[in-house]
Amino acid sequence: AVTAPIFGRRKIGVMAKPYNDVLAARLTPEYESFMARAEEVRWSPADVPYDKIDWSKLTEADLFAVFVTLHIENYSDVYTKLLLEHFNDAPLLGDFIRNWEKEEENHARVIKRYLMTLGCSLAELRANYAKVDKNDFPFPSHDQTGLNVFVFFQELLTREMYTKMLKACREPVLVGILKKIVRDEQRHYQFYKQVLETRLELDRRDTYRQF
Repeated sequence: AVTAPIFGRRKIGVMAKPYNDVLAARLTPEYESFMARAEEVRWSPADVPYDKIDWSKLTEADLFAVFVTLHIENYSDVYTKLLLEHFNDAPLLGDFIRNWEKEEENHARVIKRYLMTLGCSLAELRANYAKVDKNDFPFPSHDQTGLNVFVFFQELLTREMYTKMLKACREPVLVGILKKIVRDEQRHYQFYKQVLETRLELDRRDTYRQF
């Protein structure tokens, strides 16, 4: 059995190795199922019929929402770098994060091509990226469980954001893109939900504290 540690005795950002070993063993079936499904649903800009965009069903609100979400997706490399620094002793979660980055970067590529098809220049998009400092992104926690709580809510909120976009959108190509992105975000959320449920089983007191 794994017992909950006394507050203040755990080094911030590093979880006891036995805990991570047990966590990995518990999560391995869920992780393998996730990765198998990830390969089945893998997609790219090549799967999107950009030539079938229906301009008559595209609204200014759609364009603004897509523009904003591109900037969110564009920072997946920042999230990944910072997360991996804290999960170097948790290889299973590190591998999941790397796959997560691959899928989020795909979202960015798909959305960027959509905007470029509509007439946005790559130079204009890059100029907007440059307005935000990628080196200035503080995480709300440096504890592994705390970071799992953070990304759990991040994926939940991202799923809800795309779902609301999907409900409002009528342009068929964008609808198809959003459906695939919502599916990916739901898969990410479900995996992190399983991670936190497992952490609750192994160390309920600390997991609640991190929430």
